Amino acid sequence: MDDYRKREVDGFLSQVVQLTVEDFAVVQEHAVSVDLSSFPNRGRARVSASDYSWLKKRVGDVLRPLLVTLEWPDDGLAVGAVVYSRIASAAIIGRAKMSAAQYDTCVGGFRQVGVVVPPHPSEVESAAAPVDTK
Repeated sequence: MDDYRKREVDGFLSQVVQLTVEDFAVVQEHAVSVDLSSFPNRGRARVSASDYSWLKKRVGDVLRPLLVTLEWPDDGLAVGAVVYSRIASAAIIGRAKMSAAQYDTCVGGFRQVGVVVPPHPSEVESAAAPVDTK
């Protein structure tokens, strides 16, 4: 993984650490509603073994203070915060291999709570497309 992708993940995680328990509950509700735990719904949000190792450590290091300082109603939500952050981070890295719908499945919950994620390539292409004024 190149430094640019690492910076994108770090930018995402810098916003995630600002979330509240209530925000993480919204992220979890989204994940459940789209059945994010199902492999087909995660699409191609997969990374190489070395990238996954970096990602797992990075997400854990960044979110560990939240797990200690926030008052979680249950362990499931705290674990979900880490898992869904890891899935979204993997999607950010691999979004070029995913459809826009697959990408939104992985990052949509975070978007719902105001986290800005890098756009899917199709969003960039459509934004760059000329507008027909006829």
